[in-house]
Amino acid sequence: MYNLKEKNMTIDVSKIHFNSWLIAKEIVKRWIELKYVWDTNVLEANYKWHIEIIDETDLSLMPSTYRNIFDDKYKTKWVLHEKWFSTVKWKSFSPVESDTALEYVRSELDYPVVVKAVSGTHGYQVKMNIYNDEDFVKTFEKLARYTSFCIDLLVERQVFLNEYRITITKNWFLAVANRQGANVRWDGEKTLKELVSDVNYNRIHFRTTCLCEIWIDDEVHKYLNLKWLDLNYIPQKWEIVYLRTNSNISTGGDCIDVTDLICEEYKKLAFKLLDDFPWLPYIWIDLLTNDISYFWEYYICELNPAPWISIHTHPWNWIFRDFPKYLIDMLFPETMK
Repeated sequence: MYNLKEKNMTIDVSKIHFNSWLIAKEIVKRWIELKYVWDTNVLEANYKWHIEIIDETDLSLMPSTYRNIFDDKYKTKWVLHEKWFSTVKWKSFSPVESDTALEYVRSELDYPVVVKAVSGTHGYQVKMNIYNDEDFVKTFEKLARYTSFCIDLLVERQVFLNEYRITITKNWFLAVANRQGANVRWDGEKTLKELVSDVNYNRIHFRTTCLCEIWIDDEVHKYLNLKWLDLNYIPQKWEIVYLRTNSNISTGGDCIDVTDLICEEYKKLAFKLLDDFPWLPYIWIDLLTNDISYFWEYYICELNPAPWISIHTHPWNWIFRDFPKYLIDMLFPETMK
């Protein structure tokens, strides 16, 4: 258990996510009263009768219209397309349309392709490295069953570019993280399975960053098979072995702050996107490009309305960006210093 103490308040935050704790920590620093809403993990902040309800990292600042749009990958693609932002070629299909989807891949896309649920988080419902018809149908139908045939599936071309998460706010906060897929490094004698176990133990028991445990699933086995490897492989001297293509932090990816490297063109692109959506207070942009320091071919993969704050406060390289301050400056402007 850990507590927040300020102005004779003690808030047990052991039952909320670390990202919520970062918001709560900034709130109590400003002498704003904080309490739980009954027996839930929803927080109520009260400053001189200005009351805000906080659920995880969902704040009243984010209009529900935008939250609903950006939680749907298909709708997000269309609004980006309508505003002339670059996106990877895609199309959405009903979960029972595997044959129709296959025809689309054959006629409109080149392998490899990606299949993902139009709604979902943390990359759990994203299937990559699909290189042939048989694998496509198998993956499409398996994902349809996993989502109980209730969610449409998005099929898009897979591009091999570096992944960056750009976070911006209306009050001019900007931070950029380079996300890299889960990986382990040679230590002289251990197998991949043993190295993953060591990494996971260290990330949880000596936690100083936002990094999560490396998640071993079918995607890992599939990715290793493409390289003729398995979890019993012992890396060669100085070798780094990547375990999956997607770079989600929640499945074990690395997160490196590169804010100081972003070029002016990408900064302008990010703030233009924010300005193109009236009343949008902040946004996460998942950007695919070769190098964030040089304006080149790019694609916007997703937009996210609920920020993962610790990516910028506790990245792998320990560079602190004070994102919570900017959020609370907008939420409680009367407490700004």
